[in-house]
Amino acid sequence: MLKQLPSEYIKDHVRLGTQPLEEPKRPTDLVKMIELIHDTCGSDEVLVYASDFPHYDFDPPAVLPKALGETALRKILHDNAASFFRWGEGAQA
Repeated sequence: MLKQLPSEYIKDHVRLGTQPLEEPKRPTDLVKMIELIHDTCGSDEVLVYASDFPHYDFDPPAVLPKALGETALRKILHDNAASFFRWGEGAQA
């Protein structure tokens, strides 16, 4: 018997990487797709940047559309992974 909704388990235990990122012909469609992921998962903390470097077809951070906004980009590129993996916890300044 589940104690939480399935969406809550996903939000707490699953992260989706951005690679491979298939870029649609219209950049606005990529923004809509990322917003749909956030809405479906009920959180803007599910998506994390993944480059697939050093493969020749890796995705640099610039592949993410600036139209997402500074806050969303910071979360995808750093904050979501840092929080999920607890990077920096207990670190001294």
